[in-house]
Amino acid sequence: MNIKELPLFPLKLILLPLEKLPLHIFEPRYKKMIYNAISNNKPFGIVWKNSDNIYNIGCQAKVSKVINEYPNGEYDIVVQGTNRFEIDNTLIDNKTVIGKINYISEDKECSNSLIKEIRENYLKILISLGEVSNLNDDLEKNFSYEFIQNMLLPIDIKKQLISTSNDIKEELKIFPINKIWGVGNKFYQKLHYKKINTAYELTQKSDKWIQTNMSITGLKMVKELRGERCHNVINKQKLKKSIMTSRTFGNEINDFIELAQAISTYANICAAKLRKQRGCAKTIYIMIFTNPFKNNNKLNYKAQKMISLSNHTDDSFKIVSSCIAALKSLYRRDCLYKKGGVILSDIIPKSQTQISLFTNNLDMVKRERLMLAMDQLNHNLGKEKIRFAVNGFKKEWGMKQANLSPCYTTRIKELLRIKY
Repeated sequence: MNIKELPLFPLKLILLPLEKLPLHIFEPRYKKMIYNAISNNKPFGIVWKNSDNIYNIGCQAKVSKVINEYPNGEYDIVVQGTNRFEIDNTLIDNKTVIGKINYISEDKECSNSLIKEIRENYLKILISLGEVSNLNDDLEKNFSYEFIQNMLLPIDIKKQLISTSNDIKEELKIFPINKIWGVGNKFYQKLHYKKINTAYELTQKSDKWIQTNMSITGLKMVKELRGERCHNVINKQKLKKSIMTSRTFGNEINDFIELAQAISTYANICAAKLRKQRGCAKTIYIMIFTNPFKNNNKLNYKAQKMISLSNHTDDSFKIVSSCIAALKSLYRRDCLYKKGGVILSDIIPKSQTQISLFTNNLDMVKRERLMLAMDQLNHNLGKEKIRFAVNGFKKEWGMKQANLSPCYTTRIKELLRIKY
């Protein structure tokens, strides 16, 4: 074991290899340490300090740039992490903490497929943020710390990234088996009977034993604890291929105005869902139905119509007006309608939409801002607080909710009342 001495700079932050960090040095003991580091081109160590304790793993740092040097000996500098180290022991020398450290070797060998997947996801993030000026350099990255050197990460994540496999093993040895996500009461009782009480003890069992006693799902869980990836992380939710809003009316409807209120409300809800996932639709389906179980009028009418828009849109104005126009061609006076619905399909990401040559760009921007304001107000004030006049206000056609559970925690009018 190659143990060396290194002056330590305890801070309430964690430095990772290759990461650059700006620092202002003002304490006398650290002013002297940084002066020696600059003058003699010597490294020092940065370790995370929590209260009076310091973490046993840190990162060696070198001064990469001196921004300002003040007459009183203070510095504004930029340091860059180089190697991780593990602290074996510490001593105090003239108020400076000196650590006897052992450098941690970095395993830079990794499967090409994993590196390719990491690089592709990393490039997708950069492109989505518009950071495309250094893509050629980003394509050459092969070391894990290279991908995160410019990211702002929370302390908890940095602590995991700087830790070693031994630290993870020690954590598993004290982690209760019943706290593992995926181990319910039934598995806990079974494992406790087998005298398996910690996550580490579970990881020591053979794959065959785990699969026999905990199924293939349990085996995947244990492999994740061992550091083997079995579940891919979903970076973002997939775009829905279609969006539908359909309801049964509380009372049968014969009046066109009431039917238009219902259909326009459903269309507006669909459009809000569409904007929430940042998509645009080109095809709309509307449908209306009579009650198939009621034969008083001896008429069972089902009607639907497909509307193909000129271009993809998420504009509620356009979607609602198209639905009302189509409804006029489906409506019959001799029917009592019991159900209606709207479906949006042919959905693509908003970033891929193509506008028409004759589109008024200024009007389109105004509409987008209006839709954004409406969505924000409805999110803050409650559903459908801001709506179109055609949506109506009384909603006598609304779904019956006589047995709806009270909202004790969100509506003050529905708080529990205690009689005494």
